[in-house]
Amino acid sequence: MSAISLRSISPSVQLSFLCGTIYFYVGVFAPFFPLWLQARGLSAGEIAMVLAAPLVARVIANPVLLSRANRNNSVGETIVFGSLATLAGYVALAFCSGFWPILIVTGAIFFFQGPLMPLSDVLILNHVSDDPDLHYGSIRSWGSILVLVGMVMSGLLAGHMPPEAIIWLLILAAAIQAVTAVAMLSNERPKARTARAPVPTEKIEKFGLLIMVIVAASLVQASHAMLSTFGSIYWHELGHSDLFIGLAWAIGVFTEIIMFMVAGRYFGGENNATVFFVIGSVSAMVRWSLMAFDMGGAGIMATQAMHGLSFCATHLGTVFLISKLTPAGRLAQVQGWYVGTNALFTAAVTTLSGPIYARYGGECMVSMVLPAFIGLVIILGVARIRRRERFFFEKLAERASAP
Repeated sequence: MSAISLRSISPSVQLSFLCGTIYFYVGVFAPFFPLWLQARGLSAGEIAMVLAAPLVARVIANPVLLSRANRNNSVGETIVFGSLATLAGYVALAFCSGFWPILIVTGAIFFFQGPLMPLSDVLILNHVSDDPDLHYGSIRSWGSILVLVGMVMSGLLAGHMPPEAIIWLLILAAAIQAVTAVAMLSNERPKARTARAPVPTEKIEKFGLLIMVIVAASLVQASHAMLSTFGSIYWHELGHSDLFIGLAWAIGVFTEIIMFMVAGRYFGGENNATVFFVIGSVSAMVRWSLMAFDMGGAGIMATQAMHGLSFCATHLGTVFLISKLTPAGRLAQVQGWYVGTNALFTAAVTTLSGPIYARYGGECMVSMVLPAFIGLVIILGVARIRRRERFFFEKLAERASAP
C-alpha cells in the first residue's frame, strides 16, 4: 500500500481520521474487555489486576517513548511501530488462558498501545501551533466519535456472540489502527525529524504549578477507574442487556464529543482552562455520588451523560493549562509526565477497586468522590497562585508606567 502524506489533503481531515482510528479500540475495550476476562474465569480481584496492568505499562512506556519521540523527532514513526506491535499483541492474547498469561500479554500490549494517544495529541498540537486554522478540540473530537462508533458496534455484535469472541473485535480495531498509521505516517518521518529541535532545552519557568496541575488532573481522571473496571459488570448484575451497556457507554462518549467540538470555539478554550477543570472535578464528585444508588436505566443514562463534564472538561482544562505553562520544545516531554502520572494513579485506584467492589458492590462508586475532591482542592490552589501572580505583575506594570 502506498503511503498517504498528511500534506496530500486537508491536515484537519487527515489528523481527525488518524486520531479516530487510534481511539476506536476504546469503544470495544472499555465496555466489554472486563466481560471477556470474566468469561475466561478470572475473579473480581484478578480482573482488577489485569486492568491495572495496562496502566502500569503506561507509567513505564509513556515517559520513555514520548521523550524519545520528542528528542528524535520521530512521533509518526513511533505511532506506526506501536500500532503494529499492538495488533500482534491482541492476536497473541486471543490464544491466552489463565490469569498470568493474560496479565503479561495485556501489559505488553499496552506498553506499545498506551503511548499512541498522547503521541497523537503531540502530533495534533504540533500542527495546531503551526496552523491557526486548526483547533485541537475539533480534531480530538473525532477520537471520541470513533469511540462512540466502536461502542455501538460492539454493543450490537456482543449480544449475538459469546463473551469469549469479544477479543476478535479488539483484533479488528487494532488492524484498522495499524493499517491507517502505516498508510498515513510512513512517509512523514523526514518531516517529523525536522519539525522540532532534536533536544528540548527551554526552561520550565513554573515547574511547581505544572506539577500541581498534573497531580490534580491525574486524581480526577483516576476517579473514573472504578466505573471503567466494574461498570459493565455492575450493570450486568442489575439485569441490563449487552446492548443497554453499549448504549450507556456510548451516551457518555456522545456528550464528550459535543464538549470537544464546542469548548474551544464557543466557550473560550485556553482562556477558561481553570474553569473547565473546576467544572470537570465537581461534576465527577456529583456523578460518583449518584452512581452509588440503583436509579434504574434512566438514572444510569443520566449519570453517563455527565461524562462530557467529568472527563472531557477536566481533560480540556488540563491540556490548556499544560500548554500555557510549558514551552513548545518541552511539550511532548511534559505530556509524557502527565500521561505517566495519570496512568500510575489510575493503576493504583483500579487495583484497589477489586477488593472494594467485591465487598461493597456498586455502592462503592461513592468512594471515587475522594480523589476527585482532592484534585479540585489542588486546582483551586493553582488558580489562586496564578491570580496572585497576575495581580503582582499588573501592579508592577502600573508602577513602572507611573510618572
